Amino acid sequence: MLRYEQLGSAGKATVAALRGAMLLEYGYTGNKLGLQFLQKALELDPDYWEWNLYCGKVMSRVRRVEKFRGEEPGKEEVRAS
Repeated sequence: MLRYEQLGSAGKATVAALRGAMLLEYGYTGNKLGLQFLQKALELDPDYWEWNLYCGKVMSRVRRVEKFRGEEPGKEEVRAS
């Protein structure tokens, strides 16, 4: 069994994404917290498509709850989706 410190960037990204995905089950607050982990996964492994998909999906959820004020989605949200 490997320790976290022994994992490569893709392995660490997977761990971060799993932590984030678990939090997505807990409504708005969970989405806000989970997004931080998903962004970390994207930072660690930017070429893996699924981290981009999840980040865009969660950013959209958060934006809808925060009452979209007629602003266009941010560059980060558009890039992620």
